[in-house]
Amino acid sequence: MSKEDERKYFCGPSNVPQWLTKWFSNSHNEACRIHDVDYSTKRISRKEADKQFLDNMLEKADTRGKKNSAYLYYGLVRLFGGRRYGKK
Repeated sequence: MSKEDERKYFCGPSNVPQWLTKWFSNSHNEACRIHDVDYSTKRISRKEADKQFLDNMLEKADTRGKKNSAYLYYGLVRLFGGRRYGKK
């Protein structure tokens, strides 16, 4: 099993502290997992992947806090995610 297959939390790059990755993953883990697949396979454009990521997070957000964290995380991905697009 690869290190990628063993991951429990998908929100955030590997250089982010695990507590932060776990915190974002509590609300958005499945959206992050799908976003990781979209980024690594490049099956859709980066912009489209990021928009789908936001939509997936908002679909599951049942509180204002989760909605706010979805917009925050989307903004961070749009600003800094370009380096990860197309990488495994």
